Amino acid sequence: MSDKERTTFVKYYAGTSGSKLAHLRSEGESSAVLSVWIDGAGAAGEFLDDNIHTPGVAHLLEHICASRIASIAEKNGWLFDASTNFSAVKYQVQSPKMDFEKASQCLFDALSSPKKFLSKRATEIERAANELLRAKNLDPARMFMDRTLHAIYNHPTFQYNNVGAEADILSITNKDILRFWSSKYREGSFVIALSIDRAREDLEHVFASPSMNKGKNADMSLVFRPTDIRWPTRRDGVLFQLAYPVSQPSNIEDYCKKQFIQHFMYIVIDEEVRRRTRNYGIIRNWQGHTGYLRDSYNFVARSHDAGKILERVCYSLERMARTGTPAALRARVKSEVNRPCNGVSSNLTFHQEILPQLSRYGAFVTDCEKVTFSKTVTKEDVKREAQNILEGPLVFCAEGTLKGLPSRRQVAGIFGRKSLSF
Repeated sequence: MSDKERTTFVKYYAGTSGSKLAHLRSEGESSAVLSVWIDGAGAAGEFLDDNIHTPGVAHLLEHICASRIASIAEKNGWLFDASTNFSAVKYQVQSPKMDFEKASQCLFDALSSPKKFLSKRATEIERAANELLRAKNLDPARMFMDRTLHAIYNHPTFQYNNVGAEADILSITNKDILRFWSSKYREGSFVIALSIDRAREDLEHVFASPSMNKGKNADMSLVFRPTDIRWPTRRDGVLFQLAYPVSQPSNIEDYCKKQFIQHFMYIVIDEEVRRRTRNYGIIRNWQGHTGYLRDSYNFVARSHDAGKILERVCYSLERMARTGTPAALRARVKSEVNRPCNGVSSNLTFHQEILPQLSRYGAFVTDCEKVTFSKTVTKEDVKREAQNILEGPLVFCAEGTLKGLPSRRQVAGIFGRKSLSF
């Protein structure tokens, strides 16, 4: 089939998945689909917009970028589908035009080079958006809602104190939050999809368990839906995906294919995320705040807080795979992380018991710098663990909490580098 006979469909997804700002894939031989993912304020931004009447910056960026894409599509005779959430973009732009032009151009550049965009251009978008917010006398960290959930928990209009104290990234999956959003939107159930590129069969029994939808959790539908869309630069790993709200489709997989869920967040920790932290920046610490990366809802704490993230991931997987109470499971995981044993950290037990459980779910977890070994640490041990950081799909580096390996600089020296790039 010639190029002239091929039909190009441009699909516009206005949501919160900025990690996939541009993605090319083919459907059969007759068409090529250019899926453009634009950062959106999502449910969080809409909530604040409704209450304080401030235009969501991400929505404005969506509007401009979508307009540009529509223009290009029309010029080339492409079919442009902007049905998903596009009608929600209805704000008037009253801020300096240059900021929006710059930001939208950065977004638009992703169409031709997503990998280059992810590595170089996202900071320019963030800078332009921050300048825009400062021009409106708004706090960028508080108002740029697609960067952090912290503002949801702490904004005066969001009276939900039981999650505001710790800003636990997993607490947003609890039944109280689900009921809150369900009552606000008054449509359908919520979907929590754990999407993993590997070990899919191991996970199916988790989501098929009837215990996940009993009693007060009846309004929460747990669905396993393997993803068919990848990050341009991401390696296989664990991806937690929270989507809300959706009307009740008969087949959630078909629904997601036809119209991607509008509001969702990612919790992603992998080697690529850590590699980009210097470019995107991590804010604050774990207590009361959430680390972020600009290109998506990527939650990454500083290295000394990574153990707490690992605790939450362990807790989440344990909670799904077992029938014990969440409190008991959480306490057990905490004890493995924190309890000393014979004057030495119990992390050897932690690595022997907890990490293999994560491996069942396709997750590879390593603590490169500070792993406690049961034998004398050799140069090969260090090199192997360092290689895990450079190649592993899911990486936690709990700096200062474990003992046994040299410093990051020493590890880097084995590879002839001055430092590891994360």
